[in-house]
Amino acid sequence: MESILVVGIILFVGFIFGELAEFIKLPKVTGYIIAGIMLNPGICRIIPSGFTEHTDLITNIALAFIVFSVGGTLLYSKIKKLSRIILSITFFEAEFACIIERCYRCYSYTRTHRSVICQNSYSKSR
Repeated sequence: MESILVVGIILFVGFIFGELAEFIKLPKVTGYIIAGIMLNPGICRIIPSGFTEHTDLITNIALAFIVFSVGGTLLYSKIKKLSRIILSITFFEAEFACIIERCYRCYSYTRTHRSVICQNSYSKSR
C-alpha cells in the first residue's frame, strides 16, 4: 500500500474519531487514542505492520502536537482548585497498583515454587 495513502487514512480516521469524541463531550485526544488503537496493525489489517517500524519521527511530532493541545487547555486556577483531588487520586492509584503488583508476585511465586516445595518434601520422605 502506498505510504501517502496510509498517512491519509491515519489522518482521516484520527480526525473523524476526534470529532466523534468532541461530539460526545470528550476531549479530542481521547478520539485520537481510540483511533490509534483501532488502526493498530495487530487489530486492523488496513495499516501494514512494516509501516509502524519506520514512523518514529512522525510519531514524536504527533505526540508533540497532542501534548501541546492538552497543555493549552490546562489552567493554573483549575489545577489549584482540583489539587487535593488530583493528589488523592494519584496517591491511591499508585498504592492500588503497588498492592495489585505485590499480590501478583506473591501468587506467582507460590505457584511456581509450590511444585518444587512439594517435590523436595516428597523426596525427603522416601
